[in-house]
Amino acid sequence: MLSALTVVGCGGGGDGPPHSLADGELAASAAPSTQAPDAVQTRSRPAGAWLGMVGERVTFGFVLSDGSYHLLYSPPGDAQALAGFMHGRASLAAGGFRSPDGRDFAFSGAPRSVEIYAAIEPGQSLIGSVSASDIAPDHAATSPTVGDASAGDAAPPAIGASAGAEGDLLLRFVAYSEAPPTLPSVAGRYAAQSSLGASGTLTIDAHGALLSEGDPNVCRLSGQLTARADDHALDVTLAFEGPQCSHPGQSFTGAAFFHPASQSRLYFTVTNPVRDIGVVFVSDRT
Repeated sequence: MLSALTVVGCGGGGDGPPHSLADGELAASAAPSTQAPDAVQTRSRPAGAWLGMVGERVTFGFVLSDGSYHLLYSPPGDAQALAGFMHGRASLAAGGFRSPDGRDFAFSGAPRSVEIYAAIEPGQSLIGSVSASDIAPDHAATSPTVGDASAGDAAPPAIGASAGAEGDLLLRFVAYSEAPPTLPSVAGRYAAQSSLGASGTLTIDAHGALLSEGDPNVCRLSGQLTARADDHALDVTLAFEGPQCSHPGQSFTGAAFFHPASQSRLYFTVTNPVRDIGVVFVSDRT
């Protein structure tokens, strides 16, 4: 099962019990900042992490400085599992957040077209609505399957009873206590699970090169992370290598980011160039 907005430990990411940032009260009030005054992010722009609700779904993710967004969401009323993510790019002007051509990649079916219109107060709140509609059949991808024989028999992640996020949008800005991640700070080994149902080990080196364990003649994941100086997120490119991968030879791009309460859980949200396939990886540092 892919856990959703639950992190291991809190604060510095210790070895304590799982701690959830997905409580309903956090959707209605801003999480307190633990940053020193000289480390507080610039609040004149909407970039950063956001946490709250879309309809009945707990939602957490990132808006980057270029207006692109990566928003993970849970099944309705269940903060312990992931159900999909929304991705797109918004125009940001005059206090508005407008994205007429986003994509919703629910784990339970084909992607849908998403429109997000909201009022944004940088560093404070993002309030509006999300509406979704089906994509014409010739532009919709079939539900992905896993052909990686080295991935084991991991069950697919838990999904909600209904597909996709839709409804009222209420998000609050979440401040980070750490500086933006650098490639050396991200380097390490991670136990990862994907929305395709496969699990395995990822290794990231100090230069951002990513490689999964596995036989490239069967299936292996490779990629590159690039630090963003002005965001608490990283750009990422991934490729599936091997004939038994679910998407052999295809490349994906997106973002990677830590949960604000832990530097041990790293999320990846990536899409292919035509945005008819989206994949999530939840990776715990080992």
